[in-house]
Amino acid sequence: MADVSSTWLGTYWQQGIPTRFEVTLIQSGHTLTGRMLDDSDLGEAQLTGEVVGRRINFIKRYFTTSPDPITYLGTISDKEDYMQGQWSIKLWDSGSWEAQRSGNTLIADLQTRIQKKVSLTKSVINSSNQLFTEPALSRKGYAFCQRFIRFQDESEHLRSLR
Repeated sequence: MADVSSTWLGTYWQQGIPTRFEVTLIQSGHTLTGRMLDDSDLGEAQLTGEVVGRRINFIKRYFTTSPDPITYLGTISDKEDYMQGQWSIKLWDSGSWEAQRSGNTLIADLQTRIQKKVSLTKSVINSSNQLFTEPALSRKGYAFCQRFIRFQDESEHLRSLR
């Protein structure tokens, strides 16, 4: 059975338009959980599913938008560093998707900031020479980092149950 526990960067296509995403997957036996952040207005989603052999399937549910669950079915490469497949929303929309293990991600940046105790905010001087503080990441990235910290605690708890 393949092990997909990791951070992955991917793309899904909806009506020919690509959307990038970052997903953190946690696998325990055949059971799969995780979180996905789309590079769109759809935001963050929770995932639940399973891995059987080289086959992966999961359901994605957005926290704030799109009440319809999205089903992902796919195949994991022999090297376990790439996966691809099809997604569908009920019978009315579908497309392809692919993802590869990531070595350079928002989550890795967050973990480095946590280890080095680097602030998630930065001081900025605007055009009027006024000093103010803003997130060091995009608003979406900053919110994702805040949620990821909570998710990381949950993940460590799940790993301790193995």
